[in-house]
Amino acid sequence: MTHAVDPPTPQLDAVCGHRGRKRVFFVVATIAMATLIIDVGTKELVRQSMSLHQRIEVIPGLLNLHFIKNPGAAFGLGDTWPEAVRYPFFLIVFAVAAWVLFSFYQRCRPHQTWLKISLGLVAGGAVGNFADRIVHRKVTDFIDIYYGSYHWPFFNAADIAITVGVAILFIHLWFFEEEKRGEVERGNPILSQQTPESS
Repeated sequence: MTHAVDPPTPQLDAVCGHRGRKRVFFVVATIAMATLIIDVGTKELVRQSMSLHQRIEVIPGLLNLHFIKNPGAAFGLGDTWPEAVRYPFFLIVFAVAAWVLFSFYQRCRPHQTWLKISLGLVAGGAVGNFADRIVHRKVTDFIDIYYGSYHWPFFNAADIAITVGVAILFIHLWFFEEEKRGEVERGNPILSQQTPESS
């Protein structure tokens, strides 16, 4: 006969604990704040030192600093949409993104370093672009990568943070989810002590 396994939720919470939650919050918040400061600082530097549509060649044939104001989202998404559609859409996207990030944050454990880095980068970048949109009505973009006549859509430090953070999150989910479950089970006294028995 096989013994039933009790729901693991209380034990999973015990694995993390109050001190563990504080460590997770500290790391995520620190990375998010650093990302936000870098994003806001670079945008303000561009606005103060460059005129709109000014271009400065950094690496010939590859990289320019080019100051534009983007009414759309990352990499120019939605920049041609009417404002009556664009702003409600971005508010909904921001709310959904915040809910998803909070969900991952609730599941994050102190040993999951890459997940903490991912959440901090995405949160800081999302807040940076959202704040820019609220304060300036448009997002300041200034990085122009190109080759020949092809130009990648303009972007900024927040876009980089979001892109890197999402990439890390996918890698974590793809490669480390099984490892995480194994570590949680080994730390769960019920799951580690109960084994199927037959009679």
